Formats: sequence, structure tokens, C-alpha cells
Amino acid sequence: MARGGFLVEMLASKNAATDVGYLWRFLYYMYVALPLLVLYFVLYSVALAYLLNYLRSLVGISPTTGVTTMTWQEWAQTVGFGMLFSVALFHFRILPILFVPVHILTSV
Repeated sequence: MARGGFLVEMLASKNAATDVGYLWRFLYYMYVALPLLVLYFVLYSVALAYLLNYLRSLVGISPTTGVTTMTWQEWAQTVGFGMLFSVALFHFRILPILFVPVHILTSV
């Protein structure tokens, strides 16, 4: 199950009608879609962390420098800001727009 094997098999069998269709989709998800989804997740996480640190500095809370040096109050503030920002993205209908690439990659 290395490199998302179960996920790849599930996605490949979702729309496959023949063995060749399954094999083509399996190869597509294994070598194209899954690496692109991982890259998109990393970019999304980095952008979210950058925006959250910027928002924390605007509010007057020092931005986080490392996970190992955080106290539980800083950790709770970070989680709270992340949840609040995600709810704001959902409320203003921006979150579904951010997941369009995920839908495009997984709809093959």
C-alpha cells in the first residue's frame, strides 16, 4: 500500500468499465494525479501557514517559529486561527474554489 495504493485502486475502479480502463486509470492516478495532489496539498498548507502567521501578527500575537517551542496556549491559538480561517473561506465560498483542482484530478 505504499504511495497511496488503496486510494489509487479505489479511484481507478470508480469509473472503470473494462480492464484496460482500470489499468489506464490506475497508472494515471499512481503517476500523475496522486503526486499532483500531494504537491497541491503542500502548497495549500504553506500558503495557509503564511497567511495565518500574517493574521496573527496583525492581531498582535507573535507568529509561530517552530512547533517544538510552542506552549499549549500558542498551539491552541494556532488551531483556533486555522479553524476560523477555514470557516471564513467556506462562508465566503472560497474554499470550494480552492478544491476545484482536486475535483478535476479525481474525476478521470
